[in-house]
Amino acid sequence: MSATATKRPPLLTPDDIAERWKVRRKYVLELARKKDLASIKVGRYTRFEQAAVERYERAHREEAD
Repeated sequence: MSATATKRPPLLTPDDIAERWKVRRKYVLELARKKDLASIKVGRYTRFEQAAVERYERAHREEAD
């Protein structure tokens, strides 16, 4: 790694997000497939940036009355 490279937060797996949201892994992958949740393909693996997950959460947050 070069001295000028910026350190990025680790990428999240579908299992990480499924556990965070208490949903099935398949649902997270479906959101990525439909392009509802931004993802990164690393070979055959799907990964997510923390910032993308937080953007999705903000966009889908429902406020109580």
